[in-house]
Amino acid sequence: MHSSSSEIPRTDYHIHSQFSKCAEDVTICKDVQRAEAMGISRMAVTDHGSVKKPEWIRDYFSEIEASRKTSKLDILAGIECDICLGGFPAVSEEILDDMDVVIGALHKLPTVGLTQGSLDIMHLYVETVFAALEKKWMRILAHPTDLGWVKLHLSCEVAGELSRIAARNGVTFELNFHHKDPEPETLHTFLMNGVSITPTSDAHSLDEIGNYHWHKSMLKKCGFGGEINWLEI
Repeated sequence: MHSSSSEIPRTDYHIHSQFSKCAEDVTICKDVQRAEAMGISRMAVTDHGSVKKPEWIRDYFSEIEASRKTSKLDILAGIECDICLGGFPAVSEEILDDMDVVIGALHKLPTVGLTQGSLDIMHLYVETVFAALEKKWMRILAHPTDLGWVKLHLSCEVAGELSRIAARNGVTFELNFHHKDPEPETLHTFLMNGVSITPTSDAHSLDEIGNYHWHKSMLKKCGFGGEINWLEI
């Protein structure tokens, strides 16, 4: 589902917990408490999945269920699943099917003989992400122009085609606070081509949850004047 409005929804479908090794002071319990305090209406805890069967899955679901029993907040189960070469998910389909929210994320590419920012890297990025979108296993594409903290400067043509493929396959793009991604010009191209977006923190620390000032500033800077299709899950 999507809603059309210029008002940023108080949702966050990309928050990490103690089950992500790169996270700082977050836990599922603390995430929920912070989200409640910041007026968030619906959230998803989405930890990193880089292997077929992440070892934390059983404990994760136990904590999600416990939090649902003690909070009025709408808490969704999710995962940030690595995109592998060929557009395949790193995590098994069986586990992905159990999630309310599946985020696909490209964090790295093989760089043997390649230079970051080169045409070869860009070609591999396009080939991999386009294939993943067409396979329809994700609901959200994480930090769409950030590859392992390296910004990919997509041409207008590539950004437009990326948006159209995503829109056709029902994939939403993040407006990602943690990575500050995408940049305003690229965001404008995405919106002009009809892709839906969602405001996320991608929080690795508690103070990243519930701060929508950056999202508002990016929308203002991008200069898009039409209705925005926001993701509703």
